[in-house]
Amino acid sequence: MKRIYFTLAAAVLTATVSSAATRLIKVPVEVKGISTETTLNVTVKQSDAPAKVTVTGPDKAIVNEINATVTGANLRIHTTHKPVKGTNYGERYKNITIVYEGALPSDYQASSSGKIKVVNPLSKDGDVNISVSSSGDVEIPSVSCSTLRLAGSSSGDIDIVNVSAKAINIGASSSADVEISNVKCTELNMSVSSSADIDIKNLVADNTNASVSSSAKVEIDNVIGKSLNLNASSSSEVDIDKCSVTSVTAISSSNADINLHSLKTETLITNASSGSDITISGSASNATLSASSGGSVVRKKFSCPSPTISASSGGKVK
Repeated sequence: MKRIYFTLAAAVLTATVSSAATRLIKVPVEVKGISTETTLNVTVKQSDAPAKVTVTGPDKAIVNEINATVTGANLRIHTTHKPVKGTNYGERYKNITIVYEGALPSDYQASSSGKIKVVNPLSKDGDVNISVSSSGDVEIPSVSCSTLRLAGSSSGDIDIVNVSAKAINIGASSSADVEISNVKCTELNMSVSSSADIDIKNLVADNTNASVSSSAKVEIDNVIGKSLNLNASSSSEVDIDKCSVTSVTAISSSNADINLHSLKTETLITNASSGSDITISGSASNATLSASSGGSVVRKKFSCPSPTISASSGGKVK
């Protein structure tokens, strides 16, 4: 009975595999950018061979709905299926596999629950641009370039393990999420709003600037650099842990919170106002701590030889 069972199972498996459909789409130009949408998941692989897109799935009709078109030097992977009310594209394309093979593009865009997963490290002499929106997702193991621009909105996600660049500019809004494990750069600029999140585990940067507002959140661990400038407002939050930076400026307002843990700096300037809080621990050679309009600066195991303290209009420096 066992032998019969395995024979039948093998027959069923063979039938399933043989019924799969594959479509090969040749890409006639060198691609600078790649985009996906409508729940389509695209795997990007480095190859020295001529660029191509391979689409595989159990249903030939559905496989043939997936197309790749080139405009200029940008490759768009999309569906030709005409929208019908009630269509669940996530369910429709859940068994579809899409693989791009060729030279790695420098620009990536994912929207409408589409996903791009880059398998190989990305190294470019010029700039790299990554954009996600409407629950789009881009994953890359590492990026090395001149300038890296990351833009996330409407619950889009960007995940990168390692980044090395001269300059990094990150804009995140509307519940977008940007996560990077290791960052090394000369300058990092972040603009975060509307419940978006940025999470960086290890940061080495000469200059870091962050503007955070409207319930957004920035978390950075293990910061090393020359200057760190933080501006938080409108119920946003900034958490910095294990920070060794020459100069730190932290400004909070409108019920925002800034937390500086295990700080080591030569110069610290803080200003908390309008019900906001700044909490600091660690040490500074020189510190100017000010609070106003119900704001507060709280020192927890913080040492500074002769800090300058200013409190007015209900502000407190504790």
